[in-house]
Amino acid sequence: DGLAEIGAQGQRRLHLRGQLQAENSALRAEVERLRIQAMRQQDLADETRRLAAALDYARRSDASFRLADVVLSNPASWLRTLVVHTGPPAVREYQPVVTTAGLVGCVIKVGGSYAKVQLIVDRVARVGAMIERNRLQGLVRGDGNGGLEMDEVPLQAIVEVGDRVVTSGIDGVFPRGIAIGSITAVAAGSEL
Repeated sequence: DGLAEIGAQGQRRLHLRGQLQAENSALRAEVERLRIQAMRQQDLADETRRLAAALDYARRSDASFRLADVVLSNPASWLRTLVVHTGPPAVREYQPVVTTAGLVGCVIKVGGSYAKVQLIVDRVARVGAMIERNRLQGLVRGDGNGGLEMDEVPLQAIVEVGDRVVTSGIDGVFPRGIAIGSITAVAAGSEL
């Protein structure tokens, strides 16, 4: 009789262990499903914020804007470009590309609903720019490391860290007043 009782207890324990393992597996699967759902919701919330910021930026400007999705970016390439999907109608070459933070680049090639954008951090990109505080003009170009440099500013010019840099409009490509960035360091060049 005692052996039967021990056997029955063992059977219940095995049964309970099996139930707990099955419940544990089901809970792990549910946690993973909820984790994926939370990531999707975060992506949607981020996209909503980006679209709201873009809409607000467009409302504050006199220019007309189009939304575009980045479909290809190759940071390993020495050419700093993006491919964007703009949808119809096609965009034009040399149109500026901006975000709510400021200037990104310029359309250099169009193919149907897609456009290739040269980023302003590209080594061969040049943007007519000016320091907003004192209207001193120069050229902003990519430094080859993903950053920007502003050249051709007179040596006697007073340039301060934190000065805001915007497009000057003198290059005929970018309209005047689009934010480019701000001065992070100042160093004298060899000539200008």
